[in-house]
Amino acid sequence: MRSTRIVLLGSALFLLIRGIPLLAATGDTVPTVGFGTITVVQESPLEGVYGEWTLLKPNNLQQSYAHASLEIENAKSGNYTLLVDPPEGAIAHTSVTINGTTVQENDHPQATFTLSSGDAITITVTYVFTRVGTVSVTSQPLGLGYTLKGPNESEVKGTTPQSYQGVPEGLYSVTFDPIEGCVAPRPLSQRLVKDGRVTLSITIACEGLEDVPVQQEQTKNLQYVNAIIDGETVVFTDVPIATWFAPYVHTALKTGIVTGYRDSDGVPTGKYGPEDNISIAQLAKIAHRLSGTDETKIHVGAKNTQSQSTWAEAFFASAEVRGWLVFRNSRLDPNRNASRAEVVTTILQALDIPRMWTKGTLFSDVNFDTLYADAIETAATDGLVSGDSSGTAPTFRPDDPMNRAEIAKILSTAIEIYGEKNPDIMEESY
Repeated sequence: MRSTRIVLLGSALFLLIRGIPLLAATGDTVPTVGFGTITVVQESPLEGVYGEWTLLKPNNLQQSYAHASLEIENAKSGNYTLLVDPPEGAIAHTSVTINGTTVQENDHPQATFTLSSGDAITITVTYVFTRVGTVSVTSQPLGLGYTLKGPNESEVKGTTPQSYQGVPEGLYSVTFDPIEGCVAPRPLSQRLVKDGRVTLSITIACEGLEDVPVQQEQTKNLQYVNAIIDGETVVFTDVPIATWFAPYVHTALKTGIVTGYRDSDGVPTGKYGPEDNISIAQLAKIAHRLSGTDETKIHVGAKNTQSQSTWAEAFFASAEVRGWLVFRNSRLDPNRNASRAEVVTTILQALDIPRMWTKGTLFSDVNFDTLYADAIETAATDGLVSGDSSGTAPTFRPDDPMNRAEIAKILSTAIEIYGEKNPDIMEESY
C-alpha cells in the first residue's frame, strides 16, 4: 500500500507521498510567466521628427528609445507603462490596441497596460504641433537644390520653390547646393513664430549660369505649360505654351480635374497626351472631378462587370447610382473611346444643367433621332461647344472620339459658363 503522511507546519500544508514533498501553500497560486509582443509606433506630421519614449517593464526594469517604430518580441507578461517625451512644441496622443482591438485613447503622453501571454499590443503615439507656421524656400532661378534645417534637429532636402505648412515655430536655416562656376551662396536663417510665415529666398547671378541645369529647367518652364501636381511643379513637355490648347490644358490641370499621365508608381511623367482620345473610364473620372461629385460616398459595387476590380469601378458605380445616361449600359467597355455626344451629355448631367428640347436645326448631322441630341443642342446654345463650320453647313460629328486637348477646352469653358450657376463646380486650387 502507498503510505501517506500529512504534516501541518504553520499556514503551509505539506503533502508527503512516498516521501516526495509537494508545495500547495494555502490561498496562494503559482504564477505563470508568458510572453507576447509589444510594438510602439510614432506618427508625426513632420518627416523624421519624433520624440523619445521610455518603457517601464515588470520588476522595475526600464529602457529608453528614439525609434520611429520598434517591435519588442518575447516581452514578458506583466504590467507596463510607456512614457513619451514629445518633440519641442508638440503634444502627444497615445492609443493602445490589444490583439487588434483598441482599448485606450489618451490625450496625454503616457499609457499603462497589461501584457498577457500571447498578446500582441500596439501603442501608437501621434504628435500634434500646437504653435506652427509656414516656411517657404525659393530662388532665382528656380530649381536650386537645398537643405533645410529646423527645430528638433529636423532636416529636409528639396528643390525650389517649396513651401512647408504646419511646421513648428523656431529657427530655420537653409543651405543651397553649390553651382559650378558660381560663388557658393551663403546660408540663410530666420525665426518662425506661431501663425507666422518666413520666406528664405536667394538670387543667383553669375557668368555661365545659363549652362547649369537649374537655368535650363527654368527656361523649359517658360516654354511649356506647368502645374503643381502632388505639391511638386510638373512641366508638361507635350503642351508648348504657343499651342491653341495650352491655356485650356493649364486650367484643367491647375483646378485638379486632370493631372496628366503617371508612371507605374503613380509619379507624374510630365506628359498630358493632347492628341490621345478620352476613354469612357476617363470620362467618368473627369465628370466627377469637374462637378465635385464624391465617388467614395457610393458603397456598392459597379454593375459594369468590365470595370470591376479596376481603378474605374468606384466612378462607374457612382455614375450608375446617379443615373448618368451614358453609364446605364452595364456592358459598356470602359476602355473604348468616348464619343463627342457622350462627353457633352455626361458633363451636362454631372453639372445638373437643364436641357432644351431638340430643334434639329443647329447642326446638319444632329436631328431628332440623334442620340443625346438635346444635350448637344443645349451645349451649343450655351456656348460650351461650337461644332465644325469648315463645310457648307455646321457639323458636330456626334459619334467621333474626342481627344484630350479638345476636352480640356470644354472643361475650361464649362468652368467659365456654369461656375456661378453650380456651387460644386471646381474652382482654382491656388
